[in-house]
Amino acid sequence: MKCPGQDTRYWKPGDIFEVKCPKCGNDVEFFKDDPARKCPKCGHRFLNPNLDFGCASYCPYAEQIGREESGNLAVILCAAYLHDIGIHEAEKKYGSAKGSYQEKEGPPIAKEILDKLGWREEVVEEVCQIIGNHHSPGKIDTLNFKILIDADWLVNLKDEYDITDKEKLKKLIPKIFLTDTGKKWQKRFIYDLNTIV
Repeated sequence: MKCPGQDTRYWKPGDIFEVKCPKCGNDVEFFKDDPARKCPKCGHRFLNPNLDFGCASYCPYAEQIGREESGNLAVILCAAYLHDIGIHEAEKKYGSAKGSYQEKEGPPIAKEILDKLGWREEVVEEVCQIIGNHHSPGKIDTLNFKILIDADWLVNLKDEYDITDKEKLKKLIPKIFLTDTGKKWQKRFIYDLNTIV
């Protein structure tokens, strides 16, 4: 399963494009969500000038839950935008987008982006910690991590479980959601599936 913003089935023309290398002028192909690429001609690595965090449009709940739970929105939103950033590198290195590979490859890419944007070290560190564990709930227990996990589940639950079985969902959802707000939204999720999914 991929975040829909990074699933090429949902991409439009122009989401794969070429950029001139700032060192040698060679054309370098980018995908819209590639954080950086290395020029095949001169080896210069540079950031994607058109980086598109399309996945954020599929994760509108992170900010809402973050506000209700009084989380750190800087950390939450950065983590929401970047949580699946390791997918392409995992596929390239291991031939798989398995969660453990994403957790390994995502934090260095996120750190590079956030450092270049000038984010404070403590924000970068926490965002990278969240990205490095977002497929392994239970390893860290911060409020900001729980908020991201709940937002991610609100988007992806329908891909992982049969959402038509409401009785099963009633038992499952309390085990999945980690924040009071996520738990509060259980009834809305169960009884108004069309609104959430």
